[in-house]
Amino acid sequence: MHARFPDNFSESAEEPDGKESPALLLNWLEQQIPARCAGCSKPLCGHELLHSRAGAGAVPPRCTSCLAVSLRLDSATLRQNLDAYIRRRHCYRAAWEQVSADEPACRFVGPAEKQTPAAVGARLDTEPTHHSDWDAGDLGCGDLLLPLRGKMRALSPGEILKLTARDPSAPEDIPAWCGVTGHQLIHAAHPAYWISRRDD
Repeated sequence: MHARFPDNFSESAEEPDGKESPALLLNWLEQQIPARCAGCSKPLCGHELLHSRAGAGAVPPRCTSCLAVSLRLDSATLRQNLDAYIRRRHCYRAAWEQVSADEPACRFVGPAEKQTPAAVGARLDTEPTHHSDWDAGDLGCGDLLLPLRGKMRALSPGEILKLTARDPSAPEDIPAWCGVTGHQLIHAAHPAYWISRRDD
């Protein structure tokens, strides 16, 4: 793959809202190629590299199958969740489209259509029981997800965090993050989200 930067791509490392930029992601991809899965050593295409970056961050990349094993999810579910995550973020979506242009014969298709998570709904008369709560205020999801990961790690499996996140993109970002990480979104009524820690 040879990264090309269209005129609308930002050359800065981050977009104004603090998220990664398409240019940063494409630069990261260029540094990985040729890439092999850190788990099974199979060659990775640019799409799988983006899946790995979205699901696990800038660590040695893994194929979707190995990433699914590490997150205790089946590959199809993980891929659907990663596709939704990529579709939601301009930086990842633009990088995905560039990879698709560079790798037209790749077996991967475009990210799945956006779906409304079943857990996101109206306010409840009685809140779900929770073991911890965190008010993330107006933090954008780009800044919220790393501390959220730490909050979930501090819980025991099955315990529930009540997250308050007022960012307008939270109704789509929080369910997508839960799907990628394997934590269960018990219920959501923006700005409140009840998340159950996955089993280890």
